[in-house]
Amino acid sequence: MIDLERDLKIASLTAGDLKAYLLSDRLYWPLSQTGPMNYPFPMGTLGGLFFRLRRLEFCEEHLSASQKQQFAAIRARVHEKLGEWPVQAEEKAIREIGARLQTWATYLEDLADQSHRHASEYAAQAEGRVIINLLLKFAERATRGQDFGEQLDRLDRQLRERVIESTFIWDELLTTAFPRDPFWWLYVSPRH
Repeated sequence: MIDLERDLKIASLTAGDLKAYLLSDRLYWPLSQTGPMNYPFPMGTLGGLFFRLRRLEFCEEHLSASQKQQFAAIRARVHEKLGEWPVQAEEKAIREIGARLQTWATYLEDLADQSHRHASEYAAQAEGRVIINLLLKFAERATRGQDFGEQLDRLDRQLRERVIESTFIWDELLTTAFPRDPFWWLYVSPRH
């Protein structure tokens, strides 16, 4: 089962640093806490924040009353900061889309070269593909004129050649957050 408390903690830390992050030159930044040694927190990004907020939103019924209050406060803070710094947020989104497209392309190349070795990483790598979608939706206006859509279409064609239909690759709680349309790549698995 997914760890909603962990998602809340990461979202809270990210939201707390959001202004400083948006005004910085860094694309990935260390959160103010590192998480337990056996399960450290990831570096903070705008896309990572959107990903956790979506997971929490669609799993909100599984949160306690205090967790729901905390989540509402996090959402309000994020909405406020994104509203105060919209240009900087879009610029971060564009940079992150580019970086995540490169990471996804590299993974697909590795998968093509050695499927048996990289297939086990698919569920973790697919998170980056989801984040690309969330960032493209957020920065839709700012990404006009960019070739992100073309790059993504090309990578999706490559992926379709390397996968077969499957069940949802993550915890079933998340199927409503990430339905087959448009998140079809979460319902496939690499060919071996």
